[in-house]
Amino acid sequence: MQNEFKRTWKQIKNKRRIELHINSYSIDETCRMSIEKYKQKENAQLARIFSVKDPNLEVIYISPFPLTNEIQQYYQKILELVEIENPETRFTVVVPENYVKFHRHMSLTQILLLSPKAMK
Repeated sequence: MQNEFKRTWKQIKNKRRIELHINSYSIDETCRMSIEKYKQKENAQLARIFSVKDPNLEVIYISPFPLTNEIQQYYQKILELVEIENPETRFTVVVPENYVKFHRHMSLTQILLLSPKAMK
């Protein structure tokens, strides 16, 4: 599948597409338990939304916790300042529905796999 993707990338990159960013550290659970502000560090990949500079691309960013309106507006404003058209429709932030029910040291990927309704 990867070889097919590489082979057809020139055609794919010129079509509309969506990137899904799941920000999750793939490290041992005992290491995650000792990391201070683990969820905030896991969410440090928010800058990935700048991939929308490609006009054919939309980004769905899965955050380990809800972002405040101020944070979302901040990134939207930056996207506007760098002349990205319609940034409010080009990136979406999604949070797992049951994120508060899981231990703070669990990776976002684990939460998504364990959630009956993964995201809201």
